[in-house]
Amino acid sequence: MAVVVNYETVKGNTFSTTLTVTDANTTDPTNLTGATVVMTILDRNGDQLSQTTQTTHDDPTNGVTTITIDKAVTATYPMGCFDFGTTVTLASGTSWTIEKGTINVRNADDE
Repeated sequence: MAVVVNYETVKGNTFSTTLTVTDANTTDPTNLTGATVVMTILDRNGDQLSQTTQTTHDDPTNGVTTITIDKAVTATYPMGCFDFGTTVTLASGTSWTIEKGTINVRNADDE
C-alpha cells in the first residue's frame, strides 16, 4: 500500500526527498540493488509535468534512495498543487507504488 504524503517546493529550487522503501507485509527494508524508482508529477488534467528516474541508491540493501528534481525542471512548473506518484520496479520485475500525494509549487515570494 502506498504511503500518502504532501510535499512543498519553491519554483526554481532543487527538490529532494529521501525515501526508505519497505516490504508492505513485513515493513522490512526492500533491497533496491538493480531497482528503478520513478517519481511522476501530473498537472490537474493528468498531463505529465515531469518524471524523475533514480537507478542508483544511497543504501540499496536497506532500501534507501533519494529522488532529486533539478531546479531547472522545477523552474518550468506552474504555481499550484499537483498530483504525484512514486513507483519502484525491482530487478525481478516486481513493481508497486510506494508513495503518492500532492506537491505544492509556490513562488519564493510566498514565504
